[in-house]
Amino acid sequence: DYGTVFRNEEVEGQEIYDGQVFPCYHYTGEELLCIEAEYKDKKEYLYLPEEPMSITKALHRLGAEKPDDCIYQLEDLSSLPWNDLFKNILSENNIYRVNELALTVREKQINMAKLFKFVEYAVAESFDTILKLAEHINNFNYISEVGSYGELGKHVIQNYLLDDLPKRFEECIDYETRGEIFADEVKGKFLNGGFAYISEGKSLEDILSDADMRMGGIQ
Repeated sequence: DYGTVFRNEEVEGQEIYDGQVFPCYHYTGEELLCIEAEYKDKKEYLYLPEEPMSITKALHRLGAEKPDDCIYQLEDLSSLPWNDLFKNILSENNIYRVNELALTVREKQINMAKLFKFVEYAVAESFDTILKLAEHINNFNYISEVGSYGELGKHVIQNYLLDDLPKRFEECIDYETRGEIFADEVKGKFLNGGFAYISEGKSLEDILSDADMRMGGIQ
């Protein structure tokens, strides 16, 4: 009633939905991960985070009895620095566990760039450790574009100790020493592109020990 449908004879028709499994389609564009699940000759696409029941229904549409029956492949997001991190997580963990991490990221509104730096800082590899880091993301601080003690010291003084420092005083301040002292106080480290540290009152050891306890408990 409100338009016209034209048939283009020059374009060959293509079936994109077979009545069983859905083709790849980014419904919202807000998903953290797009994962292809393949079972025999069929494919489904999971847009994490998802409700666990949505994953279960997708696997049932494929005809898979168990999650491990499927082959999973992360959609190529090579432009993102944490792409390889999630590829490793996906290759070593159940799809529901990967979804658990994606849910944590969404619920806590975690900045993925910050989480990636936290993982780099902690040299984390196991899924349980990375999940625990995500849960403690607010304890992590990252100062970008700081690559030396001198730059760190200047940042600390200008942002934490003094406001509107007159330029004539700058030559009287030993930024290098101030940076070394601050780095020692917070037990921080320089990463590629910045300086990372844990906020006061919580240490990396505390966070990792929590992760160890979780790994030993009921999953």
